[in-house]
Amino acid sequence: MHLPEADQEYHRRGRGPSKPDLATLRWSQGLREQLKALRKHTERGVDETAARVGRLLAEFVQCDGWAIPSREIAAKGDQEPISLTVRSNASERYHLPWELLSLAQVVHAGSLSRLLRRYEWPDTVTKPRVEGCHRRSPVA
Repeated sequence: MHLPEADQEYHRRGRGPSKPDLATLRWSQGLREQLKALRKHTERGVDETAARVGRLLAEFVQCDGWAIPSREIAAKGDQEPISLTVRSNASERYHLPWELLSLAQVVHAGSLSRLLRRYEWPDTVTKPRVEGCHRRSPVA
């Protein structure tokens, strides 16, 4: 997939009837190189690169309604089933490593053993959430 080569503005919406706001993701050459290195595991310091990308994703999804769910997911993600949904109509956003998303004091969302990450294309029908799995705000 060809990733954008310039800054892109995306509508960002939390859970509920909140009005969407605009968030800019800088698709810099550096970001594209970091993503390539993560896919190929060729760069020294992959852990550092993963942490940088995780922080960038956290900054991108940051909005007023995100702080509390982020802390809750970080606190409960190893203790009880909890889900996190990425919903976007911009296909390039599905190429981002959302499992690296930094949550509160957790370095990467993918390190939480009970976190179910879901990906949804808007206006499509998806399977119902897992019984007993707490639903959280979409992140994108």
